[in-house]
Amino acid sequence: RHVYIGCFRGGIKVYDIETDNLTELAVPDSDAGMYSLTLSPGGDKLLTGYDDGSLYLWDTTGVLLSRGAVSSGQRVTGTSFSPSGDTIAASSLSGHLEVWNSNDISAEPNTTKLCSDAIFGISFMPDGKHVIVASRDFTDKIIDLKTLEEETLSGHTQLAYSVSVSSDGD
Repeated sequence: RHVYIGCFRGGIKVYDIETDNLTELAVPDSDAGMYSLTLSPGGDKLLTGYDDGSLYLWDTTGVLLSRGAVSSGQRVTGTSFSPSGDTIAASSLSGHLEVWNSNDISAEPNTTKLCSDAIFGISFMPDGKHVIVASRDFTDKIIDLKTLEEETLSGHTQLAYSVSVSSDGD
């Protein structure tokens, strides 16, 4: 019944489908441009990523729960919640994949450099133990978050800016 909209310089807007009403939900204390907005699987949290490397974790009433940043300080290009909602991941122009507990993104993330170039898109796999990333170096990779082993998907020759996985993995 609600659609959350990430506006480049205008914060988060929420559209109520039933009442046909658009309202401002939250505005970060920064003028950085928003590049990513993700709703948690439980529908109770929003994660936003910005061009200054900052991340904000909100509840869906607009209350700021936690603030953090990607370690490179470069633009956040993608954000994703695990299917259980207990883990979040962010990607950046630096090629880093960073992972946090979804209750506190101010803590240090687990970080690994995955690509020789920017990561544009990220999505958790249904098992919550792997993510898939799309990179500017024309590769798409499935990453095991525990071992950091990666599997490059073959046959891809185009630049991909986003990825998504069906909820059943098929």
